[in-house]
Amino acid sequence: MKSKIKTYRLLTFKFFLKTLFVLFLVLCLILIITGIIKSLAGFWNNNYKSGYAGIVLLLISLYLFYNLGLTIYLYVKYLLHERNTKIQIDFENETITMFKNSKYYVLDSQSLKSIEFYLSTKHYKNLLGNYGYTKLNTNDGKEFIITNFILNYRLIENMFCNVKKIKKLDEVIYLP
Repeated sequence: MKSKIKTYRLLTFKFFLKTLFVLFLVLCLILIITGIIKSLAGFWNNNYKSGYAGIVLLLISLYLFYNLGLTIYLYVKYLLHERNTKIQIDFENETITMFKNSKYYVLDSQSLKSIEFYLSTKHYKNLLGNYGYTKLNTNDGKEFIITNFILNYRLIENMFCNVKKIKKLDEVIYLP
């Protein structure tokens, strides 16, 4: 009987779409900044309504710049972490095989000490809500990190019944 093995890796198309979305957001921010400059010029032309609109746009853009900057930072950090990673999960034998660069590691319930899930409390539609990772701690002290770019934590959550599982929640999930 064949065991049920699934392979997960960073998909090129998914990476391309995420990159396009981030670039689109940067373009929108540039357009907003252009509008701010034109609106703030109203103060010099004695057009105070335009100037006050520029101040409001400036405050909005500062908020957007903070969120967009954080999103781009996390995006690059997660991408660099997962660019050469491939994961195979054997659901029947409950093993995870991680291929990182030219090395591979096989993890099962006997070799795992604990599993930590780092999850965002933000809504999934929020730009920062999709960032999270799973840390697999082995008995010999090694740590393996699988981000949500490759694998959703729910696939591992129900595996390894006798391994301690910890969920840690935060608004923004930074990679260690």
